[in-house]
Amino acid sequence: MSIQVKIEDLIFDVDNPRFESLSDQRTALQKILTDQKDKLFILAEDIMAQGLNPADLIITIESEDGDGRYVVLEGNRRLAALKLLSNPRLFGSITMKPSLRKKFQDLIIKFDKNEIEPINCVLFNSRQDADHWRMLRHTGENRGAGIVGWDGIATARFAGKDVSLQALNFVRNQGGLKISDPDKFPITNLGRLLGNPHVRDVLGIDIIDGKLCSELPPNEVLKGLNKIISDIQSGNIRVKHIMSKQQREEYVDKLGKSDRPDSSKKIQSWYLESEEKVPKDKSKKSLRQSTERRILISKDCILRIKDPRINAIYKELKTLNIDKFSNAVSVLMRVFLELTTDFYITDRNLPGLNLNNPNLKLSEKVKAVADHLVYSGVPKNDLRGIRAAVSNKSSPFSISTLHFYIHSRYSQPKTRDLLIDWDNVRIFFEKIWQ
Repeated sequence: MSIQVKIEDLIFDVDNPRFESLSDQRTALQKILTDQKDKLFILAEDIMAQGLNPADLIITIESEDGDGRYVVLEGNRRLAALKLLSNPRLFGSITMKPSLRKKFQDLIIKFDKNEIEPINCVLFNSRQDADHWRMLRHTGENRGAGIVGWDGIATARFAGKDVSLQALNFVRNQGGLKISDPDKFPITNLGRLLGNPHVRDVLGIDIIDGKLCSELPPNEVLKGLNKIISDIQSGNIRVKHIMSKQQREEYVDKLGKSDRPDSSKKIQSWYLESEEKVPKDKSKKSLRQSTERRILISKDCILRIKDPRINAIYKELKTLNIDKFSNAVSVLMRVFLELTTDFYITDRNLPGLNLNNPNLKLSEKVKAVADHLVYSGVPKNDLRGIRAAVSNKSSPFSISTLHFYIHSRYSQPKTRDLLIDWDNVRIFFEKIWQ
């Protein structure tokens, strides 16, 4: 049966099969935190941002003490996150590394348990009644009775307008290449390539409203897509070959003449998925033409932001019409840049940077983050845009210009400049949030 319970009335299962010899509730929480570390924080962040998963209810039984509490048989990680977020006194008594404690403290300040409680749970009469469902959840597919995972293709289908799936279907439908097993095709590798604007440019394709399109005839488009899909299917191109932006661009630049479309054979733009013509008013909204967008962050820029506040700002920047709200967009852009760099500095515990120091300049923080990204393996050239933007006083992303947007009555942001500069610094944010 379904019940609704307060966090304080849920208790850990001391017979949790993940652990041996849990003597009491505090020990159970400590064990889960020690085992999960940052994974538990990421779970707590997700709960803060999205709430508890309504499709995966916590499984409980009544406590043997008859005290009105419920033992959590399934969902102890979720319970651990909720206990830490909702009980500052308990949080203070748990041992964890300082960097993790600081991250949790930042979440606790924002946590409102009224947004979570009461918690929907499933109540079973006994452990034995719940064992079958717990076993299916944790022991794989069980010949079909358990949870069957999605492969890359299934994930792409679920995403709906996945451009890599559109490209794969186009090649199959055009008969240019036989895909031996479409359901096993490593589609994420194709997505890596098609996500690069330079790669799409060489292939003669573009993305409009989440759909692949082209201004070249189908037989020309087929050339390049045939080649890269063939290379991926044969294993000639693997993840290690196209990990970085530079690798992806070098790969496509080496395509032979026969594998490149003839860019002189222009026709009216059409969608690869349906072969329908792209309406003329939409064909001007190509994502390559940044000055014709009406939002700052284009739809193909997907950032997995772990911080709820920063994620909310990101979503606003993906929806606000930049022509109508240029002042709001410019201010939000400034906040987005600073909070992103602050998060990275705190998350990676960068030395020598005290965020509480009022004299610490944003330009210094951006430089420190860029330097650390290069140290972590990001090609230096990928970050030229952000370095140039923050140092160029005529750039909308320069610290002084952003400052003027916020504090000056006479500084009016220009839509075109905002869009172009975002495209130049976009990779900086992608590397931070990847």
